[in-house]
This record gives sequence, C-alpha cells and structure tokens, in this order.
Amino acid sequence: ARGRVRLGLDVDLAAVGTGDDFGRLFSETGAYLLEVDGPGELPASFSDVPHAVIARVTDERELRIRGEAERTWCADELEEHWGRAFARAVE
Repeated sequence: ARGRVRLGLDVDLAAVGTGDDFGRLFSETGAYLLEVDGPGELPASFSDVPHAVIARVTDERELRIRGEAERTWCADELEEHWGRAFARAVE
C-alpha cells in the first residue's frame, strides 16, 4: 500500500554530543543532517568536513535507538499510532 513502511532505521547516539537520549535526539547543535544514498560514503568534496554517521537504514521494519539504553519499536505500530494521531488532529 502507498505510504507503508518497508524499511527501518538503526540510530546510534554515541556520536551525538552528551546528555540524555532525549536531549541528544532533539538538541539544536547547529549541525546539519545529511542523507547519503548508497553505502553511506560522503562525496569527495566533503572529505575535510567533520562528520559522524548516526544512523543507517535497515531492512528490519523497526526503529532502533541506541543510547543510554536500547529502545526498539515496530514500524507497523509506529505507523498505526501516527495515523490515528494525525486523524484526530484533522477531525
């Protein structure tokens, strides 16, 4: 079906500043998030730019966040809850 989640995401907060997981996920550090297609290598023009890989797309249909603790959510459940919340918001 259109819009169905088919992939997952594995996020590792080890390279994202300090503090608790929530703070590291939602802090405003002045950094940019860059999505790279393929094996995850930066183009040569970025070779001198400080960077960190914080996540990888996976074939597992889940969101995994590794930080102070490891938390995993099923993509289907997240999609269902988001859909219900969105439906309530537009009623």
